[in-house]
Amino acid sequence: MKTLPTAFDVTFLGHLDAALLDLVTEYGLAGLPAQITLRGLHADPATLQAIFDRAYVIGITVAQLRPADRD
Repeated sequence: MKTLPTAFDVTFLGHLDAALLDLVTEYGLAGLPAQITLRGLHADPATLQAIFDRAYVIGITVAQLRPADRD
């Protein structure tokens, strides 16, 4: 039985890599942590696990996972 995708808000924490920092040096972002939230991400459990695995590999922390607001 296949699980239907559910909408989630997923927040990731990490640091910007050197190549990206070179592009935004005028903003003084060196060493600052980055936070990205994907809102309304539709994913089944297998897709969520793949996202978490990839985040781990590239050194990003999944800070929060919650059901998306249903507006």
